[in-house]
Amino acid sequence: MPTMNSTAANKQLVRKYLKAMTSGKPGDLKRLAAADIKAAQGAETASGCEPLEHYAAHYRQAVAGWRFKVERMVAEGNWVAAQLRSESVMAGSPVSLPVAAYYRIARGKIAEVQLYANEAEVARQTKSALTVSLRP
Repeated sequence: MPTMNSTAANKQLVRKYLKAMTSGKPGDLKRLAAADIKAAQGAETASGCEPLEHYAAHYRQAVAGWRFKVERMVAEGNWVAAQLRSESVMAGSPVSLPVAAYYRIARGKIAEVQLYANEAEVARQTKSALTVSLRP
């Protein structure tokens, strides 16, 4: 049975990962994610750090001031569930998107990410569409 310390450590790892996604600092994602990380966004899937780095870089270019606000985070065993807000400015308008994400932790790194975002909400808030793919 996991201890409070392991679940707290897993939640802290996810918070660091979220910051790394938005920071753009080289190597941050690779330090926090397993080399063979599995990622899914809706029906799209990818494996390895490179697709995640591509996704993050593309999103940072498309918007200004991107950050994640953690609304709720629950950890059980090697899983962390997070209710987030992806906040940024796009086309001069503030954007605050609801996101649900699930993270599996293995050997002290993020091994799997499942992300669910309401992309139609981007169009509603900014009157334009933003498509960011896990594929380069």
